Amino acid sequence: MSGWRLGIAVLGCFAALSGHNANAMLITTNYAGLGSLYQDAGGVLYSSAGTGRVDVTALVQRNIETAITYWQNAILLPWNETINFSTANLSGAVADSLITATDADNRPSTSNIRLSIKSTLSYFIDPTPTVNDEFVMFAQAVNLGGSLINLERFGNADSNGPAVGRYDMLTLMLHELEHSIGVSSSLPRFINLVGATGTPGRKLTIPSALSGAPNSFDVPFVSDSAHIDGSTQSGFWNLTELADPGWSVGQRVLPSAVDILSVCVVEGCTAAQMNTNPQVPEPGSLALSLAAVVACAIVVLRRRRR
Repeated sequence: MSGWRLGIAVLGCFAALSGHNANAMLITTNYAGLGSLYQDAGGVLYSSAGTGRVDVTALVQRNIETAITYWQNAILLPWNETINFSTANLSGAVADSLITATDADNRPSTSNIRLSIKSTLSYFIDPTPTVNDEFVMFAQAVNLGGSLINLERFGNADSNGPAVGRYDMLTLMLHELEHSIGVSSSLPRFINLVGATGTPGRKLTIPSALSGAPNSFDVPFVSDSAHIDGSTQSGFWNLTELADPGWSVGQRVLPSAVDILSVCVVEGCTAAQMNTNPQVPEPGSLALSLAAVVACAIVVLRRRRR
């Protein structure tokens, strides 16, 4: 099945993924623009087959779906959003995200995520993205608002592993999804809270009722984009998933409690509609989930033939 047909078929079928909470946000994926992807021994991605290139379309989609599962397990506020994935030769970016439409509650209803494919970029596409064996991971909780709150879930690539010197696809998709589900300059809800792009001293206030801390606290944002300011306070915030300058090649960053709280403030979650320690399925469960998606896709294609 081509990537184009699979993208059409999967649209509307993502709810088949196991572990999805019916009361949480539902992300529907459209891979039509992503097409088929191939990778050479150096980690470079291509949109066409060639000598020395292997088809990694399913692996890229598996990393995307795992990233979505993280966020669906973290944000339990119910709303529906379709995310369209595509490739581009981006200037100065590894990927980007744009919210293109909102629903009646002014939450994202459609968004686009573009993955850059060019010869200067090398990717680690994890064959088992639900585990972090290729990275040395650690987590850190810090005092925010008078309580210990997770600020970092971070890891460097094992020095002898395949992720060294490459952009981690899972981390990249987690980052872009955080933009797509709310922390975005293209969403009025976010701008109304932190101020217009270009405003100095932007911040997002996390209320104590949401975090459970005795007091509210502020998350600093850079003035010219929807990124947590990783340069302020001697880099205090720089290992959050959405930090700028943030993570780089050979690193994995999972959503911290600060990232999850930030999304929930933007989208109006209650404390009961949030999980600051989201888990993903074990590899076996994810395989079953993918089988369910394929079965759903086959049903869609059969229906189209009638």
